[in-house]
Amino acid sequence: MDTAQKSPTYVHGHPAGELERLLNQSRFYGELTEEVFRRAGLAPGMRVLDAGHGAGDVSLLAASIVGPAGSVLIYDKQQGLWLNNSKLNRVRRSIKPTHEQQTRMNLIQKTKGSFDMSTEVEKMLKDHLAAYNSHDVEKMAAFWTEDIVLDDIRGKAIRGKQELKDYVSGIFAAAPDVKKELKLFFTAGSHAVCELVETGTQTGALGRIPATGKSYSARIAWILEMRDGKISRLAAYWDALGFLQQVGLLSEAPL
Repeated sequence: MDTAQKSPTYVHGHPAGELERLLNQSRFYGELTEEVFRRAGLAPGMRVLDAGHGAGDVSLLAASIVGPAGSVLIYDKQQGLWLNNSKLNRVRRSIKPTHEQQTRMNLIQKTKGSFDMSTEVEKMLKDHLAAYNSHDVEKMAAFWTEDIVLDDIRGKAIRGKQELKDYVSGIFAAAPDVKKELKLFFTAGSHAVCELVETGTQTGALGRIPATGKSYSARIAWILEMRDGKISRLAAYWDALGFLQQVGLLSEAPL
């Protein structure tokens, strides 16, 4: 008797017929999905990370909402789901004809075996995260270029080392026990992508958000651009809705 555990798989696989079925299904649920996105705060000019884009229907829907001033970064461990099937591309165009013309969509196509990170970049990112968790702003800054830019989900840009040091110090003051746990990372050329979970207790004001004394756990995605062995740009995507609900500043209203 074979008792070896097998990795979970999507039983329908990824043939063109199944992806086409998912795209056709998206026509039925498209308006509902769009309403969920808009209620969650997705708006023109924002940047979206679609981790595991599959057939691409949700990516295109997000692209139509963020518009030409925004961007959608997508990746999937299954190679060729997006680019290599002309029939699927025709189905996608029938969902929203102008999505891809209106929005900059940066595609990262990777296979499962190609998510290897170089030793140097891996060590740098882990050391940077360790500095964050020890609240050592100066040590963190050693991993940044002088002209580093932090872009967050609100569309706000923080430029330069000193401005970013002040921003990070404000987070540490608002949540003295804040820490980030690395869940996943990989590289693609001069870029790296990290999935993290941040936990903390908001005992101080965070910008215009008053102190609540409540704990939170928020999922975060970082997209980092590297230059000369340092971080030159960091785009941060985080669960702002979940954070506000957990600290008691937003009710968990049903959709």
